[in-house]
Amino acid sequence: MKQFKTYSLTEITDKYIGKPGTPRRKAFDNQLRLDMLIDALQAKINFSVELLNRKVKLT
Repeated sequence: MKQFKTYSLTEITDKYIGKPGTPRRKAFDNQLRLDMLIDALQAKINFSVELLNRKVKLT
């Protein structure tokens, strides 16, 4: 049976996006950080809205 070669995420990212420090890789990394920040903020906002809804129902 043929063995498959495995690749790390870093190897795949370097190959298809570019090595660290290149303009394309910087843009990719910045967009990834921005997406993660947006997701975290949306989760925080949704949690806050849920708490507010609970407090309103209690009164």
